[in-house]
Amino acid sequence: MSNLDSVLGRLLGARSTAGETLNRIDSISNRLDSTKLAAQTERSNAEDLDMVAAISDFQSKQGGFDAALKAYASVQRLSLFDFIRT
Repeated sequence: MSNLDSVLGRLLGARSTAGETLNRIDSISNRLDSTKLAAQTERSNAEDLDMVAAISDFQSKQGGFDAALKAYASVQRLSLFDFIRT
């Protein structure tokens, strides 16, 4: 009877290990599917990009960045006394 219990215990352990492995495989498969979908979406977005609109948007953002950079550079040169005087 103890041999049967021992065999049953090993069988349950093997089933548990197999179940854990299957769960890990399912999890990895789901992550791969998500990553594949995200990559396909990014590729589609890149292929469908309107170049004229993208260049215009980039130039607009670059102009704003340049203005902010110039403003920071002029403020950085001011001393506290210059700031108070104005």
